[in-house]
Amino acid sequence: MNKTDLLFQMMEQPQAYTDQQWQEIFSDEECRELYTLMAKTQSTFDAQKDIDDETIDAEWKRLSASSNRSWLRVAAIFIGVLMLSGITFAAIHIIHHSTVIQEPQPEERPIKEQTVPTDTINSIVHSGPVLFDNVTLDSIAKDIAAYYHIEMDMQNEQARQLRFYFLWQPNDSLQEVIDKLDMFEQVDMAIEHGKLIVR
Repeated sequence: MNKTDLLFQMMEQPQAYTDQQWQEIFSDEECRELYTLMAKTQSTFDAQKDIDDETIDAEWKRLSASSNRSWLRVAAIFIGVLMLSGITFAAIHIIHHSTVIQEPQPEERPIKEQTVPTDTINSIVHSGPVLFDNVTLDSIAKDIAAYYHIEMDMQNEQARQLRFYFLWQPNDSLQEVIDKLDMFEQVDMAIEHGKLIVR
């Protein structure tokens, strides 16, 4: 007979067992927890016999009042979560637009070229960042090379036509700009012998 069955048998006939036997059964933690649970359950059933309708109505009123406060707490938590989600979405959106993104070019979308003429590049960049939106890498590299007063050598014909969304911070060093543009597998940019090389 296992300990649980023995505990049930002892609970049915408690007078048939000695104090020593009770101490031995309670030395097992699982049996002690089971006994405590069953004792609480029994006391709950015993207590329900004495409850009348007035007591039940009073408890319902008390629970209804406290549940209204609970709903207010739940609503406040829900609103807080929505606000945090909105702030997170806005932060991701801002970060997304401040990094370099290679934009895939669907067949049906008309290609529009937005370039900054090299003769005006120096005056424009002093007013803040320059946004290249759907611009070929060839045009971006020419404008950047002109601004930093170096020559550009495009050695990769396929990379020449890649189109980018790129926010150029003119106060960045040339190496920082190259590092940002060099993140894509199709592009390998470097400075060699005073030239901006695109492979």
